[in-house]
Amino acid sequence: MIETNLTSAPSKSIGRRARRLAAHPAPQSRQAPRGLELPALAPNFYARATLAFLFLGLFLRIARYALRFPFWGDEILLSANFLDRGFFELARPLDNHQVAPVAFLWIEHAATLLLGFSELSLRLFPLLCGLAAMFLFYRTATRHFAPQAALWGVAIFAVSSYIIRPAAEVKPYAGDCLASIALLTLWFEWQQARAARWLWALACAAPLCVAFSYPAVFLVGGISLALLPALVGDRERREWLPWLLMNALAALVFLVVLRLSAGPQFAAEQAVMTDYWAGAFPPLARPWELPRWFLLAHTGEMFAYPLGAENGGSTLTFVLFVVGMWALWRGRQRPVALLTLAIFGLAFVAAALGRYPYGGHPRLVQYVAPLICLVAGVGIMTTLDAFGHPRLRRATIGLIVFVCAGIGVGIFARDATHPYRDRHELIFRDMARQFWGRQNERDGTLLCVSTDLGIDLYPGDSHELAWLAYRCNQRVYSRRHRNGPQRVNLTSLPADQPLRCVVYHQASDQRDDARRRQWLDSLAARYELQTVKTYRQVEPNPRSAEMYDLYEFAPRPPDNGD
Repeated sequence: MIETNLTSAPSKSIGRRARRLAAHPAPQSRQAPRGLELPALAPNFYARATLAFLFLGLFLRIARYALRFPFWGDEILLSANFLDRGFFELARPLDNHQVAPVAFLWIEHAATLLLGFSELSLRLFPLLCGLAAMFLFYRTATRHFAPQAALWGVAIFAVSSYIIRPAAEVKPYAGDCLASIALLTLWFEWQQARAARWLWALACAAPLCVAFSYPAVFLVGGISLALLPALVGDRERREWLPWLLMNALAALVFLVVLRLSAGPQFAAEQAVMTDYWAGAFPPLARPWELPRWFLLAHTGEMFAYPLGAENGGSTLTFVLFVVGMWALWRGRQRPVALLTLAIFGLAFVAAALGRYPYGGHPRLVQYVAPLICLVAGVGIMTTLDAFGHPRLRRATIGLIVFVCAGIGVGIFARDATHPYRDRHELIFRDMARQFWGRQNERDGTLLCVSTDLGIDLYPGDSHELAWLAYRCNQRVYSRRHRNGPQRVNLTSLPADQPLRCVVYHQASDQRDDARRRQWLDSLAARYELQTVKTYRQVEPNPRSAEMYDLYEFAPRPPDNGD
């Protein structure tokens, strides 16, 4: 059973010092003046502060979602797959070098069908994952860790930018974090109660998590290994059946996903992904580089909670994590330490086999973020317990609370004043919003030459991301295109209404004039070209500026001759 106060047990040296102080109290004259003493912590300080950070974490996630950031690069590349695909097509290898669990893709596609294609609809499921993960993390930390360790763990988890951001992005990483904390919650409940019902819950949850999150298999494998010592000592063997069922169902779902979706996706993108994330795979062919790689992996962005950076920028968090692991091991919390080592170990084996990056960008390792925050929280508590002077300890506690809260306030201020990741994406979005928003259906039929007529006047376009951004923003802000592109037969259009055609390109693109003349000639029998208006975005680099050419046609009067 996990005792909530066990992880806060001081070391032997601290205990001896405390006994000496108790036996030989300091003389009254050596105490600080009463007016300079810090007030004692309130009895419910840790519980109230932890609850406050829970609400702060929820607020930061909802606020970023509500600010409706424009689609950014990776979101555009993934979201473009929902423009023309159905459920069956989403199970095939994705376009634009994207890889995502098919269950996640189906939920996202269902959201676009029910709520329309928009930033808010596509980010709704990641937001729900982020909020649920925040709640579960708070529950797990406060139920199974000492109050002070729970406070630090929840504070780190609540204000970590790399955990907040995936909860408002069209990517599957918030689901990785939720799957991780959901499985950890069930394991902690079993570890405390040792009731078979929690193993049965794990048997049900494990296959679902594997379907929604590729790295959830590391959590299932780590939990399975961590359960083995207790199961071996179970004479009645009642817990073996749910354990076997958990492994069997998770393995079955993983193999099905691998066979039908993940395998083809990985095969299609293996060369690109392996090259892109080369630094996140251990250099086994050069074993002399392993120590340096190992150190950089664990002091880089993998441990960037609440703040951090590559090249050693997360050293402080890693040191606190190591201290926390030592405290868990010394404080009779070895199952937690063994579970953590098992999960990291399986992830390392997968990286050694070239199957999944170890470290790299934090979004790839969201499945270990809850564990890192929990153990680092224990590390902070253990470090503070080593402070012999109560006033110094109270001052440090207040400082850490202030810093964590300040990080959260800073994140919100940054998001509110700069509601975008890259200014180019903001320009793309604003250009589309202004152009499509000022188009009135009463001015005539509005068509996109590329998506509605299937004619590309700027072939060989090298600006793939800009074109995909145009299509995504067109789907969001064009009333005509909200239900997707509709190939139009010009002969079916009303002969007495004006026609307007949009051609999208960038300033540096080369137009195919012969194809343009052919297109205009095909319209000449029914329409007469009146004007060509060009809408150009304000862009520091003139060659990459977006341009919308609006061709306005008037219907030709009917020929009444014999």
